[in-house]
Amino acid sequence: MSKKFNFSSIVILLSGLLSCAAGVLFQKVNGRFGTMNYDYYNPYIAYGLMAVAAVALVLMLCKLHGLASLAVTAVPGFAFCAFFIGFGKRAAYWHVADVFMQIDEQAFDPNYLWFCGLMVAAFLVGEIAVYLRKPGQAK
Repeated sequence: MSKKFNFSSIVILLSGLLSCAAGVLFQKVNGRFGTMNYDYYNPYIAYGLMAVAAVALVLMLCKLHGLASLAVTAVPGFAFCAFFIGFGKRAAYWHVADVFMQIDEQAFDPNYLWFCGLMVAAFLVGEIAVYLRKPGQAK
């Protein structure tokens, strides 16, 4: 095992894999959540989340651990904001409003909760990766 592959590398890859899992779930359900089957799909969100793990791996192989940790933090963070603001076909905050006001939905779709949870987890783990010491960084 390389001396350059340390705990921060594992955290970066973990964040990338969480992000990839969120992207795969979003693609699998085709961006549709809830009993009303509203379409929240945006291909940039889906493919961006799925690609961030590969991008992080390439950046780490190029010994750019700081940029890799930035990528695994920024992509799920931006995707989460874009998902809720409505860069898809419909703004996802309406799903939350529908559930809380019981307009069209009575409860949260489990896939919706998993998708949002995976994006938030990827973002938080990416934030941890930003603050970990990178290989070759001065002590």
